[in-house]
Amino acid sequence: MPPSKPADYDPYAERYAEMVAEREADPARDLTLAPLLAELGEVAGRRTLDAACGEGYLARILARRGAVVTGVDLSAQLIALAQRRLAADRAADPASPPIRYAVADLSQPLPAALGRFELAVSHLALNDIADEQGFFRAVAEAVEPAGRFVLSLNNPYSYVLRSHVKDYFAAGKYSYRGMAEQGVAVSFYQRTLAQYLDAALGASWRLRRLIDVPTPEGSFTRRPDTLLPPDYAFPMFMILSLERA
Repeated sequence: MPPSKPADYDPYAERYAEMVAEREADPARDLTLAPLLAELGEVAGRRTLDAACGEGYLARILARRGAVVTGVDLSAQLIALAQRRLAADRAADPASPPIRYAVADLSQPLPAALGRFELAVSHLALNDIADEQGFFRAVAEAVEPAGRFVLSLNNPYSYVLRSHVKDYFAAGKYSYRGMAEQGVAVSFYQRTLAQYLDAALGASWRLRRLIDVPTPEGSFTRRPDTLLPPDYAFPMFMILSLERA
């Protein structure tokens, strides 16, 4: 069912797509992409849900690897951009892999998707989800038994390190300052790692692995409050690898 109100990203969809294009042009800037793909493993021929797909960045990567991809997002504007990009790619190269896109609120059940997918993936979107419990439930219902769900996310502890929040336990909605400075004034939801894991386990997921993604020195240099002291190391991102019970 399409969402009843505009998504937070709708007013900034074009600018956000420009930011994603910069990342897509330089994959080394995406610290989580390689470990995410490594954890997914072979995806060729697998019915795959890209949950909160945005403008299709990861969906395109998975489709090129042979996955049968459906991308779903709350933002109608981002889905429109994903479809526009898909049409342009297929016009330039008719052999480009197809991708199905749909606008839907993945915090709500999707009856048409029940058990339809072998694999689900979500890339740097969990922190943007208002109802994380509904999200884990809806994706679980869309994935067949023993199917997998692999997510990358901002390390919840890192928001304290970056001075986005002062109290790690203070759940709420906060501004992505760095994105706002680049013209995308959207917000994230602060939740503890325990809350995310409780939501996943309560939705019939089993934890296979939790992967801390190393942060190379100098990766966060735009703002003084994102800098670690010399010789300190801290994972700004992590990956949750889940299996459906």
